[in-house]
Amino acid sequence: MTQVAHLHLANAQRSIQIDIEAMGGGAVRVLEVSALPTVDEQLSSKPREGMTENRTLRRKGAVTVVAQHPELVYRSFAVPREESGSPEPVARFEAQQLLEGAPGRVWDVMVWPARRGKCEVLLISAPLAPIEQTCAGIESTGSRVERVLDIATSLAGSFRFVYGREPEAALVVRVGSRTTHMVLIDSDRFQARVVPVGGDQVTHALATDLRLPPVEAEVLKRQLAATPEEDRERQPEPCLALARATGGLAGRLQLEVTRFLVNQREPGGNPTTVPILLCGGGACLPGLREALESRLKLPVGPFETRERVQWDPAVAVGKIDRLRAPAWLGAAVAALQPVELWPRISLLPPARAQARAARRRQATWAGAAALVALAGLPPTWNFQRLAREAETNVRALDAEVQRLQSLVTRNREAIARIEAARGRLAVLRDLTSARRRWPRFLAELQSCLEAVQDAWLDSLQLDRAPAGEGGLPLRFRLAGRLLDDPNETVAIGPESERRVRALLTRLERSPAVARVERERFERLEPGVLRFEVVLAVAGDRIQ
Repeated sequence: MTQVAHLHLANAQRSIQIDIEAMGGGAVRVLEVSALPTVDEQLSSKPREGMTENRTLRRKGAVTVVAQHPELVYRSFAVPREESGSPEPVARFEAQQLLEGAPGRVWDVMVWPARRGKCEVLLISAPLAPIEQTCAGIESTGSRVERVLDIATSLAGSFRFVYGREPEAALVVRVGSRTTHMVLIDSDRFQARVVPVGGDQVTHALATDLRLPPVEAEVLKRQLAATPEEDRERQPEPCLALARATGGLAGRLQLEVTRFLVNQREPGGNPTTVPILLCGGGACLPGLREALESRLKLPVGPFETRERVQWDPAVAVGKIDRLRAPAWLGAAVAALQPVELWPRISLLPPARAQARAARRRQATWAGAAALVALAGLPPTWNFQRLAREAETNVRALDAEVQRLQSLVTRNREAIARIEAARGRLAVLRDLTSARRRWPRFLAELQSCLEAVQDAWLDSLQLDRAPAGEGGLPLRFRLAGRLLDDPNETVAIGPESERRVRALLTRLERSPAVARVERERFERLEPGVLRFEVVLAVAGDRIQ
């Protein structure tokens, strides 16, 4: 859902209403700008550039009012730092003491973090009657006033929104028609001042210099401010008069800015040196920025909001509207986004603040009463619903358990069949291996006997393994006979010994024989030599 903030800028001359929409990337878009024209604009029949005449709010909902009344007052004082609690109660008590001599005002305080053991406090107060009148006019249309911000707080929020923490300190100077607001922003705090100097001073100077009525002088001033520099040269006399009037305004602003910066300096220190950002309708006056920069010896530039503020194509926007944007941008961002842009200040009249709190309490009590009424209803329906759900869940669980039990039974049967098949497969593998290995072993044995010649096999039987050796490798007792020279009288003749050694060597070289053990030879009769050996056979080595 798109979030839109409804703003209402109110002063003694003009009321401007603005609708702001939040966009991605931290930017905002202006959906609509409309204003009630001043008496002078009605006489000149020339509405202000970029504004639509509108006497009623076009959108309804929560409205944030930005008060820019000439009688706004800013006062700074310090209170001791409270170690055990918040210093705000002390700051509010001191503010009440300061305002006892000025009844009929609405006020609020901003307490800054402690420095050198004390907390600085900014007291903001405004006349109650015009703010109450503005709130009544807005709420008569069906909208509700959610918050009333002063213009200095909105300017400080605009600066933090547009520039972030760079630069860390700056002086925002908003030159309006009747007043100039100066906001000195320093890290996490700001100080403000209102001076009764503005664009009307230039209008009166033009009217006196050119002997024009004030309404025509105002129209001429705006025309010259909107005219490009090369075109202004065609009107030398009005341009010279405007330059003289602007120089007079720059001189007044130089004195006020210097006084403000000197008053804000540290005890015993030099005046604060910060860049100056100009905004407001008076910032469009040709030569004002250059005159201030040369007089103050400080960098002076426009308060640019192009990167963070977009304008709907249906809104006719001009240079004067862009320079007026900082006055309401901070209030719009504070209403759209939960960011710390000094949004705690509110100059909402006490009666309306109490009424809003009462409405919230009424809504809370109404909700509590409804909950109590619902809690008193018989809980039978709920219990029956729970019982039906529980019965349905039990049936579903029983069906699932039966299904899982059948799966377990089938799995067990399948595992038993797999184990039986594995046993049969092992037997078949052993049989296949035996059918392949032992014929090869016997063929190898036969080839060894044939190579020796005149030798034959009498018996081949499994031999009992010696104690402590287990059943591996297998041992076979091999017995056989070998033809020998009948004339030999010794146990083994040289020729017989050579043939026997050749037989043993061939047996040892056989891949199926691990080693030859317990050799025994004897002559049983003339010409026949009997031999007996034990072959240690590694069955797995027979390929």
